[in-house]
Amino acid sequence: LQFLYFIGGEKNEMKREREDTEAPTEVAKHKWRRNAVRNTVLLLDLSESVNKRDLLPDRITNVFDNTTSFIQEYFNKCPLGRLSIVATREGHSEVICGLEVTEGEATRNIEQKVKGTCGSGVGSLQNSLETAVKILENQSKAATREILVLWSSCGTSDPGDISATVRKVAKNNIVCNIIGLGGQLHVLSALANATKGVYTVPRHEEHFKEVVLSFTSAGLVSDSLPAYFVPMGFPPMDAKGSKLCPKCWTPAASFPSLCPVCGVTLLSSAHIARSFYSLYSIPLQVKSEGKADLGKRCFACTEITTDLSSVSTCSACENLFCGPCAGFVKEKLNFCPGC
Repeated sequence: LQFLYFIGGEKNEMKREREDTEAPTEVAKHKWRRNAVRNTVLLLDLSESVNKRDLLPDRITNVFDNTTSFIQEYFNKCPLGRLSIVATREGHSEVICGLEVTEGEATRNIEQKVKGTCGSGVGSLQNSLETAVKILENQSKAATREILVLWSSCGTSDPGDISATVRKVAKNNIVCNIIGLGGQLHVLSALANATKGVYTVPRHEEHFKEVVLSFTSAGLVSDSLPAYFVPMGFPPMDAKGSKLCPKCWTPAASFPSLCPVCGVTLLSSAHIARSFYSLYSIPLQVKSEGKADLGKRCFACTEITTDLSSVSTCSACENLFCGPCAGFVKEKLNFCPGC
């Protein structure tokens, strides 16, 4: 059994990997760091408005495709994170899956509840937020508490005072990031501002996908908040080939997961490595603009550069990378091969 220090990472200016997604205003004013341990609730608006066709072929198809991609990228970049999905329609909220599910279970639940269906009724932002707060409020303080809202309606049908719910969300230190498909709403803007989140209205289908995937990176926490030691267990294998919890010796079915008996997080060394990479940004951010770089060879593939608009230079080792190699380094490799 190991006790691992997970909250950390960069403490200076934090930037998301996607350049066209704006960070919160508070990021520029305060020092932040990334947290590899995350608890996230994905809130989907499946009201009648999701049937509109302003996003081709329709909104619900884009929501399903991007939600599936989000689940895969989320567990790939943050294997120590946990994800729950909540949907709202007919004025009610429904928990599609809880925080204990794996990537495969979350994907299957989305396929059953969203794929091939049509939105109905109206959405209730208040009921959805209340459900999300119940899921997150009792979770460990060592993990970030986040809500990602994919809102399609131009309004909300709530049974009570939505302002009180917004204050409740902020009181529980929950960050709400919002993607509005139906235009900007005052209530959503107030929610994002109160919880120090980001509110984005996508311009088209590709922008929608990029914005959704930008929230798969490790969450930001204030540098002034206390850090916690989180117990993590590396399960050994018994004579029958079964993996066991190293603390209570309970058989474990999948990783990463929580032991059902003692509650220790069970994972492998590969999950630790992937979580470590998610804490640090790749230094390939300096775009080459000088003609002196024209005709030079890419450090990775050794091809001669002909298009300066796609060339990147590592700010640490100053090696030059062509567009395809720079994209591979950022999305797959997660570290600069030159330094």
